[in-house]
Amino acid sequence: MTTAKPNPAPQSEEELLEQWAFLDRLVEKQAAQLRAGIQDAEELDEPVTSAAEVESLRRDVERLRAELGAAQAAREAAEAERSRDALAALTAEVESKL
Repeated sequence: MTTAKPNPAPQSEEELLEQWAFLDRLVEKQAAQLRAGIQDAEELDEPVTSAAEVESLRRDVERLRAELGAAQAAREAAEAERSRDALAALTAEVESKL
C-alpha cells in the first residue's frame, strides 16, 4: 500500500513568469545552436557564438536602446511640463501680489 503524495504548493505568478523566461531563453539558445548546425554545445572544445545569436543580441540591444531613448524623452517632456506649470503658478502668484 502506498501513501498519497501531497499536492505541491501553488506557485506564485512571479515564479511562473521566471520559469517561462528560463524556458524561453533555453529554447532560443537551442534554436540558435540548431540554426548554426551545432547539435550538442557541450561536445565542443571551444565556446562558439553563432552569427544568428549575435544578430539576435544586436536586435535586442537596439530595441532596448530605442525603449530607453523613448523613456528618457518622455521623462524630459514631463519634467519640462512640470517646470512650465511651476513657472506659470509662480508668475500668477507674483502678479496677484502686485
